[in-house]
Amino acid sequence: MTRAMEAVSALLGGGHRISILRRPDPGSRGRSPRRRLRPVWLLALAAAFLLGTQEAAAHQHHAGGQMPSDSVAMHVGVFAPADSGRVQPPAARYVMGPFGRALVEHPHNKLVHFPIALSLAGLLLLLLSRRGGSGLADGARWLIGLSALGAAAAFVTGLLQARAFRGDALEWVVQVHRSWGTAGAAVLVVWALLAAWRPSRRYALAWGFLAVVIVLIAAFYGGIVAYSD
Repeated sequence: MTRAMEAVSALLGGGHRISILRRPDPGSRGRSPRRRLRPVWLLALAAAFLLGTQEAAAHQHHAGGQMPSDSVAMHVGVFAPADSGRVQPPAARYVMGPFGRALVEHPHNKLVHFPIALSLAGLLLLLLSRRGGSGLADGARWLIGLSALGAAAAFVTGLLQARAFRGDALEWVVQVHRSWGTAGAAVLVVWALLAAWRPSRRYALAWGFLAVVIVLIAAFYGGIVAYSD
């Protein structure tokens, strides 16, 4: 902090001394003294921050000595655990297969994004339509209907992909995700029907909140399945 304070003092009081009590020059009339000092304060704060971080890093280096044994040393193109004592070569770059196969491979992982995004967008438009505007309400009904179709497609493909997790450690998480996903697909279909039928549209907003909550819970467990080792 001593170096930071010296830097601030040098910027504010060095060869460019500024006094806010000095009578302003005729050419600087109309300009606020605070506005004229603002660039100097910004430079001073930036210099103090940089020097402060350097001092903190130096203090940590002197206090701690070497890095902890469980830390990881990473450089450009190199990944090396610090406790290994040698540099590991970078992993081989992923090579994507044919586009057609990649497009149809694991379809549930691709289709599941549509009911999530479309239901959230539909709920948002439905909320905005309460202030008026039939166009927003029509757009919300379209989005809700498309989210129901996407949920049906994600439900079918999810059942097919769940077979690969039989006997796996994540099987119970897949079952929980399937239960919430089934409920989410059902409530989205009911929501689409409520929004499409004029006499029941007054219930669409409340049902939409319920549908979105269930869909997000299903998405949470699906994320665990997708990103767990």
